[in-house]
Amino acid sequence: MLVSAKWNEDAIARALQVLREGDITEFMARDPAWNTFYWGISRDEGDRVKLQARTQGGTRRTKIEPLDKIEDYIRNDLWRPWTKRDYELHSSKSVEINDETTAILALTIASLCFRNTSLEEYHVGEVPQAANEDCSAVWIVHPKGKIRWPKLRRLSSHEEQALREEVTNGVYTVLRHIHHPEYRTLVCSSGADLTRRWNRPTSVASIENALRGSNSGQGEAFIDDDRAARLALVIADTGLGCPQFQDLLTGEWPYSEIGDYSDVRVVGPNGEIGWNDLSRISDREMAELNKCWANRVYTILRHLDKPSAYELLLRQGEELILTWGRPTPIRGLGAIE
Repeated sequence: MLVSAKWNEDAIARALQVLREGDITEFMARDPAWNTFYWGISRDEGDRVKLQARTQGGTRRTKIEPLDKIEDYIRNDLWRPWTKRDYELHSSKSVEINDETTAILALTIASLCFRNTSLEEYHVGEVPQAANEDCSAVWIVHPKGKIRWPKLRRLSSHEEQALREEVTNGVYTVLRHIHHPEYRTLVCSSGADLTRRWNRPTSVASIENALRGSNSGQGEAFIDDDRAARLALVIADTGLGCPQFQDLLTGEWPYSEIGDYSDVRVVGPNGEIGWNDLSRISDREMAELNKCWANRVYTILRHLDKPSAYELLLRQGEELILTWGRPTPIRGLGAIE
């Protein structure tokens, strides 16, 4: 399934205003069907616009289109408005680094690549009820014994490994496409919405200290496919290394004689829950994880325009590739129609 690049109303409104009233040489759009770019050259008194067209293969030609026809193209999503800055960043595979963009991108990655993964399967379900917050009166009963809830490992080693791979591949997919303005507009719309519902990310002191002494920022960062892969591994490793998540991986895992865990029960003061109907991660714990991930991702992203910090992160990513392997893109998460 392809990800549709749906432009917001502001981008369309700006393009239409430039067509009618602005400097026509500032007009630019992309035809996604043919991946052809159009630049405005001039506009005559009859509302006809002279355009330069450049194909993916580099062929250039000029054409003249009625202004109202171009407006229809844009309104019907046949042409997608770009800016010259969009084109510069896309051509150089770079992304702007400033506080606003990194905060939104961090929230996007925390939600899309960490939260909305297989982890959600362990969050949904029935929550064990207990009089005290730590659920110490709740027991997990399995064929070889029982485990008190605070001593329970919430994810198996297999689930942990699968989640790490899923998170890394998701972050890699986002980063390798983030320089494309259509993809960025689409994927970061969720992050922009989260700025109103979640807390704004803040820097993590321990990560800041590790990157401190970096030279001043340059305002943008070059992220090609190789760098996206290395950064994805660092971001996934840093995010999943947060204490709130690591606490869920300590303890004992229940044994299933059958193999499908239908022979494992969760017993508490208010009744019994089958293991497969259990919510292993509470809403409070998930909210803490969301905050932790967003803060850690934000702290890394805000240093990508500082060459010495960026090089340090890339070296760390190279080492992680030797341990975990190179990530692969997730189909459907990074495609542009």
